[in-house]
Amino acid sequence: MNYVAAMLVRDTRIEKGISLEELSYGICTRSYLSKIESGKVRMSYCLAEALFYRLGMMVPDGIIAVTKSDRRRYNIKGEISAKISSGNNDIEDLLEEYKNCGKSMHKLEQQYYEGYKAIVIPANKENLQNRLDKLIEALRYTMPDFDLESDLHGRLLTREEIVFLTNISITVFCIYENSKDNKLRYISYNIIIVS
Repeated sequence: MNYVAAMLVRDTRIEKGISLEELSYGICTRSYLSKIESGKVRMSYCLAEALFYRLGMMVPDGIIAVTKSDRRRYNIKGEISAKISSGNNDIEDLLEEYKNCGKSMHKLEQQYYEGYKAIVIPANKENLQNRLDKLIEALRYTMPDFDLESDLHGRLLTREEIVFLTNISITVFCIYENSKDNKLRYISYNIIIVS
């Protein structure tokens, strides 16, 4: 099962002209991705989701062996998305359940947890800078060199990176909406256009 996923990642990456470095950047090492593609190591569902998303695909059903904690975290992510989509940001209990699902969290799972904790910080004047700092901190799990002036054009992004970049852009815009600093406004627009 995992071998099929590994071959699909490799074949799609090569077909799209994406290097090992580009695809693996921030989510795993180049050598680890090479081992995945050659079938030497098993890919977790969380890692598969990030790799496939960067390749412009969803993880095909039944292609990855899923652990009980992987399945539970996946279901909790669905519940969180449903709540946020309906305008309900009361997700702290779900985030704690996500955090406490079995094994320790991989850095992608930690990024999700920290990022969504930041997203639900109320977007009022007193909290905006804290929200921005926490979102950037979460994004740096997979984009360690990110700052507000980073050139993101052409960068392969995971779903969570897009969500966090969008929220960073909105937060920067809110912080500086009354500012005369056009550079900061440009940064906000630049981030949202890329994401």
